[in-house]
Amino acid sequence: MIAGLRRLVSGQRDTTASQLIGGGLTSLVLATAGLALGLISNLLLTRMLGIEIYGSYAIAIAWVMILVVLVKLGLDTSILKFGAIYIQDKKPGSIRAMADYCTRQVLTSGSILAVIILGLRALIPEVFAGLSWAALALSIFLAVTLGCLSLSAAFALADQRVFQARIHDQVIRQALLIASVLVVAALGWPLSLEAALMLTTASALAALGLLLMNTRDLYAAVPATDVSATDRREWVVIGRTLVLVACLQQIIQQSSVILLGWFSTHAAAGQFAVASRLAALVSFGLACVNIASGPMIAKLYRQGDREELRKLAYVSARAALALAVASATVLAFFGKQILSLFGADFVTAYPVLMILVVGSLVNAATGSVGYFLSMTGQERVQLWSVVAGLAVNVALSVALMPAYGPLGGAIAASAGVIVWNTIQYAAVRNRLGVDTSALGRPLKSATHSS
Repeated sequence: MIAGLRRLVSGQRDTTASQLIGGGLTSLVLATAGLALGLISNLLLTRMLGIEIYGSYAIAIAWVMILVVLVKLGLDTSILKFGAIYIQDKKPGSIRAMADYCTRQVLTSGSILAVIILGLRALIPEVFAGLSWAALALSIFLAVTLGCLSLSAAFALADQRVFQARIHDQVIRQALLIASVLVVAALGWPLSLEAALMLTTASALAALGLLLMNTRDLYAAVPATDVSATDRREWVVIGRTLVLVACLQQIIQQSSVILLGWFSTHAAAGQFAVASRLAALVSFGLACVNIASGPMIAKLYRQGDREELRKLAYVSARAALALAVASATVLAFFGKQILSLFGADFVTAYPVLMILVVGSLVNAATGSVGYFLSMTGQERVQLWSVVAGLAVNVALSVALMPAYGPLGGAIAASAGVIVWNTIQYAAVRNRLGVDTSALGRPLKSATHSS
């Protein structure tokens, strides 16, 4: 599959393409391992915590994932651009200056968010579905830790250290969490919500420490040097639109769990969280395809090669849909048995899982629409499509969750995904003249706007 994508870009051996495919394969293997370990860690947590407390844990983690985006402020995107430039120009002092700046920004934004969140907890406890002070404090600390981990990984990626960048967050962090939960189980200790968040945070801290040790040669041995004011402004400006899109995407992904904590029960939130994790397997093939195709889209667009863009869209969409259908078939036939592994209380979430699978299938069938927009200067269209998807999700959640619980949440979430992807698909088709769906129908004319 990835070899086929490579041939679309170049018919001859090329060092850049080889690096791209090598990095894509490394990311693919580590992402697969991380997905498997994530499912195992959540399986263990559901067994140790029970459905009600696991639901509280899922709500806390949903807030964490949104906060991580706000903590990073899009600086990971800036690091990928400027970090690569500074490394190429052999300016370790500039790398150190950027690392120091990012550290200050993460700690500052984390502190501000802590004040806001704890203040809201004091004034309106219902906003956080009754999470304790300790659980919220641990969630904020976890978000800051994951933000630092993500930014440190971005520095490694800027230096083309794909393995180091990916393995610490996707594999080591999950493996450490699994090991710590197994130790607690072996000792016969009870596991509370706060203890589970503490183990999750400790695992993230350990992964961050290992990553910093393995990449310390990038910036630790030199003092920071002055960086131009223009560069500093660009560090902040470059990711503003993308960070807004990323934040909205995280809200879409996490809002159902959070809203179920408001309109239903923590047990319902737990059921939805497990079903959502399993349904993500259907979209995993698309994520894998995006690893290889994303940079290729930018390259072909700059070259003005619409025909190769169409071929790339066709091949990647067909591959993603084939993998999605295979995963969906397994979940359709064995979904109840898989859910039972998490506990008997989760089996009733099978209809929720199937509805979420429908949304994931549409996501896969429309292809790499998000990448086609973000890599071709269509970020505003991407932003407004996400806003529309979020609006549909929230509106249906408010209408359906009080009566139908996680089933209503699944309908809302899938509807939001379908709206979001349909708008993006139409935008790519009309603006770029590219059909990103698995059908890949040729277009004779299109409006090419940027």
